[in-house]
Amino acid sequence: MPHARYERWVYGSLKHSTAASTTSPSVAWAAVSSCMLGRFCKVLQVVQRQPNHLFSHLLLAKIYIGQGLPALALQALDEAARIQPEHWQTHLLRLFVLKRLDRLYANEATQSHRIVCARIREACAQADMPSAAALMCVNELVQFEPTGMEIGRSDKADGLRGVEAGTNAIHLGAHLVTDKARKKLRIQRYVTLRRLLPRRLIRLLQAWYASLRLRMAETAAFQAKTQRHEYFPEVLSTYLNLALEPLASSISQTMVAPTYPFPITYIPGGGIHPHLDVSDNELSLTFQVQLEGSISQWPLVFLDPRGQELSNLNASTAKHVVLKDNDGVLYYGPDIVHWRENQHSTLTQIVFAFREEDVTHCNNQ
Repeated sequence: MPHARYERWVYGSLKHSTAASTTSPSVAWAAVSSCMLGRFCKVLQVVQRQPNHLFSHLLLAKIYIGQGLPALALQALDEAARIQPEHWQTHLLRLFVLKRLDRLYANEATQSHRIVCARIREACAQADMPSAAALMCVNELVQFEPTGMEIGRSDKADGLRGVEAGTNAIHLGAHLVTDKARKKLRIQRYVTLRRLLPRRLIRLLQAWYASLRLRMAETAAFQAKTQRHEYFPEVLSTYLNLALEPLASSISQTMVAPTYPFPITYIPGGGIHPHLDVSDNELSLTFQVQLEGSISQWPLVFLDPRGQELSNLNASTAKHVVLKDNDGVLYYGPDIVHWRENQHSTLTQIVFAFREEDVTHCNNQ
């Protein structure tokens, strides 16, 4: 479910929490010492009063990840796995945390690898590209780097440029990490990233969302105001949100934590008004999966509000960023106004959200 509704559901359960606390002292101490008030402590109360409340453990883990405390995040995720042993979101996030702890391939990760790889294979089969599972899982082990990807001439042009054939990339999008990109992000608050993913991976995403669109009533919620379908949590965008964290960290030159992926499809007539993102959504990567229709461009518009009143912005200074399929733009959403004009095409995109790691942060979606 979308993160805002998810959080309201977690906090709403406080009204009905009567169970005794079974939270370990180390988790309770860390939560109270890091954040005496606010969202963190509310989540902790749910964990204490309802120890079998799955999503409170997941949200607590994400807060710990945002604070740069992976060991505590792992404790919360282990509790979530105890409650629902086959919950793929728990295990995918658990693998990300184990990677942070340099324990991705330890014995304790075996069950998580098995569950996540099974879900990835299922998604690839549904997209009618079963062999594409090898892009993310090799020998039943999840790969956050593109070690399972076939690196040929076309892939070096799309997503792995600068990587020699037969070798492994450091991370997805490593070819886009340059001093020029870092400077653009720092100064203008956004930077365009061309040909981000290997071609086989973008083809998989296009086939995957085409398959989800065949049963929209089950896979997405429609928002009439923006004329777009917002997809429910699914494994491929969630995997990529985690796998793209090194790219976001490298270009922003700070350690960031992945918060959530937000895949959507705009239908003809769709668009979104000028806005700033909430502070929790500090750094975003909007990635174009596929643009369909007679109009070949659907720009994302950016306007630097510095020196202007937010209630009276001069749109003549706005910059139009035109993306092609497999292009993205990395930007500080709370700093720069952005929007899409209404247009009569169909656009599928994913917004990958990140925020800076900070032990004082009590909010992480």
